[in-house]
Amino acid sequence: MPKKKNKITIEDLAAMMTKGFVKAKKDNEDLTKVAKKDNEDLATMMTKGFAKAKKDNEDLAKLTKKDNEDLAVMVQQGFEDAKEENDKRFTKLEKGYTELKQGHTELKQGQEEIKLRLNNVAYQIDVTDLQKRVQKVEDVVLRKKK
Repeated sequence: MPKKKNKITIEDLAAMMTKGFVKAKKDNEDLTKVAKKDNEDLATMMTKGFAKAKKDNEDLAKLTKKDNEDLAVMVQQGFEDAKEENDKRFTKLEKGYTELKQGHTELKQGQEEIKLRLNNVAYQIDVTDLQKRVQKVEDVVLRKKK
């Protein structure tokens, strides 16, 4: 069966086109409203996200600063402890050096005293020997007188 063709007038076509354009305009307005709402929601989400990122960065910066300050305090304490330990060692070394120097001086004095005694011993041996010889001579002379 052949299809039946409807005849359309220009006025009908104009009315159909007007309805189509009105519907397209309404659909476009609805889509624009939805897109505008989506854009606003996206802008709000991005603003919140950037605010949160900024806060997180600030918090991290504070933590990093605190960590750096703590590290600086620990390093400073380490240097102070090392300085105290080195001061104790140097004091101990200086005391030991002073004692060694004093001991050296005492050894030198003792050595001088030993040298003097040894020198004196040599003379005493001579004096003792001479005393014995004199005693013998006196004994011999006194015997003859008797």
